[in-house]
Amino acid sequence: MIEGKYHQNILDYWSPVFSSNEKDLGNIISYNPIGFFSTTYSWETEFFEEECLSRFLMMESDLDSPLEYEVEQEIRLRELICGLIVTDQHSYNGKKNLRWDLLPCRISNGIMHSKISILCWSGLVRLIIGSANITEVGYCRNQEVFGVIDYKAGYDHDPEIIRTVLEYSKSLVEKFGHKIVNERFIKLASYIESMLNNWNNSVNRRKDAIRHLK
Repeated sequence: MIEGKYHQNILDYWSPVFSSNEKDLGNIISYNPIGFFSTTYSWETEFFEEECLSRFLMMESDLDSPLEYEVEQEIRLRELICGLIVTDQHSYNGKKNLRWDLLPCRISNGIMHSKISILCWSGLVRLIIGSANITEVGYCRNQEVFGVIDYKAGYDHDPEIIRTVLEYSKSLVEKFGHKIVNERFIKLASYIESMLNNWNNSVNRRKDAIRHLK
């Protein structure tokens, strides 16, 4: 489902992956971070910020230069439409950055156990569904299973897959989130839907052109 190099580490997929064709043509697309949404049962704030978020934001500075790192992170975060993590109430620790939201999920007579991530950059939307919690153990030590689907210009994956996940995600946010969180997520979902429609129209026009040539 991912073009180009195969990765075994789920952390690799928190940053954009360029296809081999793009590299060969020297046509490297500039992917700007737009927004992210993830669900997890267990949760570690520091691990998420240092490992997942830094990759998603494509940070150029690192923690060896803490002041530069904090300034760059703030600049990149304030450009996001939405940053939202939904975690089970038993793992909620209240620690978060003011630029992204951490939402506790209280399931009656149960737990919130889904582990999905929707990562959106300009020119790329990535869906990750797997078994790993957003923790160091889950992402770096355990043997976990996950699948990845990339949507971008010319994609040939079924858009109904990510649309179904977006609907499920929207139901969680509407049930457990407050007004501002809901508005941010809806804005991100609308942005993604608009991108999918534009790309799908391009694919259809290309198919029509090919049929016409035949």
